[in-house]
Amino acid sequence: MLKTLVFLWLALPFLPGLTSGPPAVTCDCPDIADLQKTGQTSNSITFEWSPVDGATTYKVRYYRQDDQYTSSFQYTGQTSFSFTNLPEGTYTFYFMAVCGSGESGIVVEDLIQI
Repeated sequence: MLKTLVFLWLALPFLPGLTSGPPAVTCDCPDIADLQKTGQTSNSITFEWSPVDGATTYKVRYYRQDDQYTSSFQYTGQTSFSFTNLPEGTYTFYFMAVCGSGESGIVVEDLIQI
C-alpha cells in the first residue's frame, strides 16, 4: 500500500490534467499611468495619476536615500496623494494600483529633492 501511494504521489505531476502545485495567479490590474508631480513645498510633495480600471485603492510609499529609510505603505482611494512632513533629502516614490484580482506593477518616480 505504501509503495502504491509513493508511486502515485511521484507520478502525479505527469498525469494528464493534474498538477502538483497551486494554480498560477494572474493579475489583470493595469499599472498606474500619467503619474505627475503636481505640487511641492519645503516638506511635502503631491502626485496625481489617471484612474486605473478595476482599482479599488492605491498603495503609495517612499524611500529616502540619505538615511535609507523606507516608509510603510499608505493607502488611498483617490487618484492623488500628498506626502507630508518630509525631512529634507532625496526621495524615490512608489505607486501601485490594487484591484480585486491583485496588484499592478510598481510605478516609480525617482530621485526628487525635498
